[in-house]
Amino acid sequence: MLIGLETSRILTQRSDVLADSQKDTANLTASLIQHAELTFGTADAILIGVVDRLEQESLGPETRQRLRAWFIQEVRHSSQFLSFAVIDSDGAMIVGSAVEKEQGNFSDREHFIYHRTHDDAGLHIGVPICERLDHSGDAPVQSRRRHVWRRSGCRHQSEVFSGYL
Repeated sequence: MLIGLETSRILTQRSDVLADSQKDTANLTASLIQHAELTFGTADAILIGVVDRLEQESLGPETRQRLRAWFIQEVRHSSQFLSFAVIDSDGAMIVGSAVEKEQGNFSDREHFIYHRTHDDAGLHIGVPICERLDHSGDAPVQSRRRHVWRRSGCRHQSEVFSGYL
């Protein structure tokens, strides 16, 4: 009889612990989803601003310096971001928050190939990768950039792929 009561008590405690664990897991999952949504929403807002700026301005040395300073500031103020960069149509980094001498070529990366083969300008969340520069892991989030040039004071847009952010 005593063994039966003890077994019943242990089974009840086990059920309570499992129910609490399920509730904790559900809360943690909801929290992670909310954090991811906020992170991707912030990244999207930053990328929209950069794409708009690049479509309006030439990418000369002064613009590159301003963008680099802005990217560095955003990385410092937003712990969820590791870096920002503008990548050209050949996969070369034009400007980024990483050290200038550590620029690489990204033409073989999934996110580069995606933007080269898809015309949508929306936010793209790539597969997680191991960074070549610092070997950290991250999930690339980018936006496609349209090529814009000025001719005789008129603004023209080309549908050719000109890189991504």
